[in-house]
Amino acid sequence: MPVHPLAESTARSTRTHPGAVVNGTFLTLAGTTSTVSQVRGGQPAMIWFVAGGCASCAASIPAVQENIQQLTGDGLIVISVGLYGDFPQGQTGVDQLREFADAAAPSALSHPGWIWGVGSRTLSETYDPSGTPDTYLLLNPNGQVRYRGSVPVSTMPELLAEAHSLGEAARTTAASSVPCC
Repeated sequence: MPVHPLAESTARSTRTHPGAVVNGTFLTLAGTTSTVSQVRGGQPAMIWFVAGGCASCAASIPAVQENIQQLTGDGLIVISVGLYGDFPQGQTGVDQLREFADAAAPSALSHPGWIWGVGSRTLSETYDPSGTPDTYLLLNPNGQVRYRGSVPVSTMPELLAEAHSLGEAARTTAASSVPCC
C-alpha cells in the first residue's frame, strides 16, 4: 500500500491537541480561497478530511448526508476538505473533489451548511499530520478542537452526540451573554 504524501512530512507538522485553534485556507468548489474561521463565522464546525479513492470516505459521505439536517440543526457547519497531496491544487483538484463527492452522494454538494474545498498544505498537515483520510475534528465556536474522530459512517452516534453537545454549549454561551432587562 503506498504511503500517503502527508505521512512523509509529519516530522515538521504540528500535532493537533484538544484546545488547539483551527484555521487554515482551502479552495472552495466555487474557486475562491477561504479560511476555516471565515466559513465558521463563530459557529461550531466539523472539519472532515477526505481523499479520492478512499472507500471509507465514499461510504461516509452518504452517512453524513443522511444526518446533515441534524448536524446543521445543532448549529454545526460541516467543512469537507480534500487532503493536500491527494487532490491537486487549483481547479483540477476542485473538479476531482466535486466528482468524488457527487459519485458518493449526488446531493451532498447542495446543502448550504456543508462546505467543500481542497485544503492547503498548512491546513492538511497541521490538523491531519499523518494524512489519514476520513478523519474529522469538531470545533467549538472559538475554533478550538473539542473532539477528534474518524470514519463518520462508523462513528455517527458519537459524532451526533458530540455535535449536539457543542451546539448546546454554544446556545448556552450565547444566551448567557445577552444582557438582561
